[in-house]
Amino acid sequence: MKTCFLPKTNTHRSVFASIAVWVVIGGMVPAGGCATFFTGRQQLGNEVTDSDEKLMKLVGDLTRPLGMNWQKIEAIALVTSLRGTGSDPRPSAQRSALENEMKTHDVQFPRRVLSSKNTSMVAVRGYLPPGVEKGDRIDLQVFIPRKSRSKSLVKGWLMRTRLREVRVLSGGIRSGHVVALGEGPVITDHVFKNGDKAKLMRRGVVMGGGVARAERKLGLAVRSKGGLDRTSALIGRRINARFHKYESGSKRGVAKPKRDNYIELSVPSRYKYNISRYMRVIASIAVRENPAERVNRIEQLRDDLLDPIRSAAAALQLEAIGQDGVPILKTGLSSSDPFVKFYSAEALAYLDDSEAAEPLAEAARDRAFRWHALTALSTLSHVSGYHALTSLLNDDSAETRYGAFRSLRTRDRRAPLVRGKLLNNEFRLHQIPGKGKPLVHISKSRRREIILFGGNQPFQAPPVLYAGPIMITSTKKGRLKVSHFSTIQPDQQETCRAHLGDLILTVAKVGGSYGDIVQLIQEAKEKGHLSSRVVVDAKPRADRKKSLAKASGTENKQSPIGTAPLLFQRPGDEPAPDDPESSNATWSDRGWEKQRQRGFFDRMTSWWTGE
Repeated sequence: MKTCFLPKTNTHRSVFASIAVWVVIGGMVPAGGCATFFTGRQQLGNEVTDSDEKLMKLVGDLTRPLGMNWQKIEAIALVTSLRGTGSDPRPSAQRSALENEMKTHDVQFPRRVLSSKNTSMVAVRGYLPPGVEKGDRIDLQVFIPRKSRSKSLVKGWLMRTRLREVRVLSGGIRSGHVVALGEGPVITDHVFKNGDKAKLMRRGVVMGGGVARAERKLGLAVRSKGGLDRTSALIGRRINARFHKYESGSKRGVAKPKRDNYIELSVPSRYKYNISRYMRVIASIAVRENPAERVNRIEQLRDDLLDPIRSAAAALQLEAIGQDGVPILKTGLSSSDPFVKFYSAEALAYLDDSEAAEPLAEAARDRAFRWHALTALSTLSHVSGYHALTSLLNDDSAETRYGAFRSLRTRDRRAPLVRGKLLNNEFRLHQIPGKGKPLVHISKSRRREIILFGGNQPFQAPPVLYAGPIMITSTKKGRLKVSHFSTIQPDQQETCRAHLGDLILTVAKVGGSYGDIVQLIQEAKEKGHLSSRVVVDAKPRADRKKSLAKASGTENKQSPIGTAPLLFQRPGDEPAPDDPESSNATWSDRGWEKQRQRGFFDRMTSWWTGE
């Protein structure tokens, strides 16, 4: 325990005065520490001492982030419009839950609907990312339950369903409030993957079919034993001095201290697709610092930035400082070390400095820096960001080209280059001109779209080729004949040039769906009718190492990427409920059929589970 010494006195009056000061100060000193009126120091959560003051200068030293996980949501739902591949579900708790859900949607005679061969009961699963806002769209995974007699979800349509967070608590299934709605066409996995076709046709994805009903707030838990109200208030003021948002035309800070140990955070638009970086920058804000101390710290950060080992942390602190850190960050752009150059350029991009564009375009060609560099470029409002991204559309890497395209669309979805053409009100076709090698990119997430890099691409006329129910043949003049024969509607026939772009437009014109066209492209590539490279959903991998590390003598440094930004990241794939290795108790028949009596604790806690 520390001791507070009193000044020596020579008179009884001064002794009494000292005793009075001792009593006043003693009432203010918490156990294990000492403070005086002369230090001018305040307690921040735990006691602040000379030895640990430096450790407690940043927000990250006093807090830990909350709400950074992906929230899994689930539902039992109905898929319709099948072609005789559905089944009448067996009596179970799932079927009862589905019937009750159908009644809330004003479906008459739900049992009659369920008995049709054109419908199937399914399990639906989705993930809400951290910081999701109301109206944001997510992908939904759809599965036929393991014991169901349904054979396929091809051509299926997921009816409107309510998704909730579902957990297994005390051996029982507990669901929360409705957090998202889902609906849309099901694209089965056999369209994208090779393998057991019968198995892949029992599962699929509704791309962008989920809509969040509420936002997920981020937060900071304040590490405080004493629980002083001014701790969270002080941290909130420091954060709001650096970050703000505009709500209904008013400028407001992003931090709202809710309790002495909790601060609620909203996300500025610039960081919407890189939440993890936003939280790291928040953690790098100084809690208490006078102007002289800031000048000294900036000078120290200048040296740290040029050190490859400390460069990442220094760049975050300079980004947290704001515009005063820009001149220092620019010095890192001239460094010969790829790490220093990248960290400096990334921080400058989030400070909206145009000089970051060229170094980030260079970094995007390296697979370890690619996803962070492209996300940072998407935040640049200067035209230099646009030019940097368009220059990457001709890169040899399929990931770089698709990543640049997505970043351009995020930057401005109304730009003519990325707007594309909406076909059948279902999917979009993008034809991106350029000098790069011809590339066809097929999307499996977020949006149904086909991107033709290199413009319209030659298509060798086949003897016969199928796109679902649509047949493609060649004519004597070298053109393509597209025929759609139907027992319900009149037959349709169209001809077009032997180019992939024209063929896609024509197949869509006679009623072809996104799944039909994806199958067409895959089959044409396998049979040699299409020479262009075909890629399905180029996506980042978080375990990549810096390819230039060995050349720069920094092979022992940590990988700079960590997890990919939300602009490209998706939650890790889980086993489907019909896989033998799946241990998902929520959708297993065993989990739903085991019903137990609700005890006292269950009744007491039902208010937060939404039951």
